[in-house]
Amino acid sequence: MLRAKLSSTIAVLLCATALSTESRAGLVSLCEFQPSIDYECRNCTPTKRDVPVALFDYHNQGTLQDISQIAFTVSMQVGDPANSHLTLGIDGIDTGLALNGFSRDTLTEKTFSMHKGDPNWISPETEAQLLNALKDGQALASVIGATPNDTRIQLYSDTQTNLCITGNSVEPTPEPASLLAWAAAIAVGVARRRKAV
Repeated sequence: MLRAKLSSTIAVLLCATALSTESRAGLVSLCEFQPSIDYECRNCTPTKRDVPVALFDYHNQGTLQDISQIAFTVSMQVGDPANSHLTLGIDGIDTGLALNGFSRDTLTEKTFSMHKGDPNWISPETEAQLLNALKDGQALASVIGATPNDTRIQLYSDTQTNLCITGNSVEPTPEPASLLAWAAAIAVGVARRRKAV
């Protein structure tokens, strides 16, 4: 009887180990607030099109398999509101998300978002680049100008910036190694008990 119980217990545990370890999927948002990087160039002559805004840390928040939404909140002033052509960059990759509506003399906070299915949504190639860049758990958000002159902007470190990237994540299910160890311990214990008898 004891042998039958032991055999059925081990059989159940072996079946459990045969289950897939990558079965749970769900929608997750990598979101974090960070202070902006100080940058003042409203009246200067810019020499670059890409200005860093904030570095975001998404470690332990999951790994995205795809991207379905990008949302970005930033406070900024621009040198020439009528001729400001800015987009959001993530790790140097231009998302095409337009950043507009800022003033020259007033600090304005604005939130921008884009969703899968929107006419301006990122291309599959850009999505693949972003997913690869996010593998290290960090994202450097930047403001990209159509020309260097567009980056006549001002950012303040006493303001918060938020970047949320939403998509599906596959979280690995832990392998039942502890169950196997437990089953092995029972088997050894039973064998020793039988010897003693």
